[in-house]
Order: sequence, then structure tokens, then C-alpha cells
Amino acid sequence: MKTKWIVVVMAMFLSIPSMASADELNMNVQINVDETEAEPPPVRFSLGFRIGGYGFKHLNEKGNTDWTACRMNGVGIFGTVDVGQHFFTELSLDAYHTTSEPEKNGIERKSAHTQLAVGARFFPDWFITPNIHAGGGAEFTYAEVYGADTFTVAPVGFVGVGGEINLGDFKLGMALRSLVMPIPEYDWNAVNTGVVDWEMEFAGQALFTARYVF
Repeated sequence: MKTKWIVVVMAMFLSIPSMASADELNMNVQINVDETEAEPPPVRFSLGFRIGGYGFKHLNEKGNTDWTACRMNGVGIFGTVDVGQHFFTELSLDAYHTTSEPEKNGIERKSAHTQLAVGARFFPDWFITPNIHAGGGAEFTYAEVYGADTFTVAPVGFVGVGGEINLGDFKLGMALRSLVMPIPEYDWNAVNTGVVDWEMEFAGQALFTARYVF
């Protein structure tokens, strides 16, 4: 009988470390789960360069809608902050000037744009990653129309779609945007009135980009 109780007591003592190990394992698993749940999404930064151009909506000589009024070409730099794999913000600075065609028709224009955009990327692990974005900012623009010159600061807004080719941390992309921005009022073969008026109009833009992700 005594032998039986001794065996029972010894079994209880031997089981205590096993119970403690199980409790420690459960505690470690819970801690790891909590740490995983609390881990914030990764944040990555990038810097890039882009070239592009835009033209304003107008009716051409045939009465059809065209996007070539006051054509502007330019270059810019931009930086992005990616939060997680899908969402990003972009800050940019661009400089544009009129092409030879508007200048032949009596208008010369130089502009600087500073803009902020937010967007979403889709299929970030694919070779080509599409995105959508929207934003706005300010345009600082100087224009000379038929000898009368003016300077103005005006708001700019846009929505766009784009895509990037993923070459590791190096990205090559293209974007198409629809903008609302200022354009000086002018008529073909007009004369210098000494006053330049501005109006807000739709414009279409194409951008080609290259950026590096740090």
C-alpha cells in the first residue's frame, strides 16, 4: 500500500515540469500572436524622375473634340511613401513650357506645378503593377498672349490610371491623367488687348516615370 502511494506522489512531481513547459509554450505562442497582430505595415520610400506633356480640350477645325490646345511639355521629380503593399502618397514638382505650335499662334507659357497625390497599387507581386491615383496642388504660371503678359497662381486637380514594370527596386512606369487647370483665353488671329483672362478647363496628360525604391 505504501509503495502504491509513493509511486503516485512521484508521478505527480514528475508531471509538474511537463505542465510548466506546456504553460510556457502556450504563453510564448500567445505573445508571438500578439506581436504579429500589433506589427505595423511596412513603409517604403522612393525617388523618381518623369517626363511628359499635356494639352487642353478644345474643338478642332472639323468640329471634333481635341486635346492639343496650348500643348505643354516638361520634366519633373517626385517622391513616394508606400504604406503596406497597396497604398501610397506622392509629392511632386514639375516644370512645363509650351511647344512650338502654340508659340506660332501667339501664346508662350511657362509653368511650375507642385502636387500631392494618393493612390492604390494592385497586384504588387506581378511583373506589371497597375495603379489608380488622384490629387491636386497649385500651378505657378507665366503666359504671354499676343504681346500681353501675365502671371497667376491657380489650383490644379487630377485623377489618373497608370502602371509600372517591376525590375526589383527599380520601377519603370506610365500614367494617363485627366486634369482641371487654368488656361489663358485666346482666339486665333486675335490682337493684343493688353489684358489676359484665365479660365479653368479640362486637359489630358501622359507621363513616363522611373523611380527607385529604398
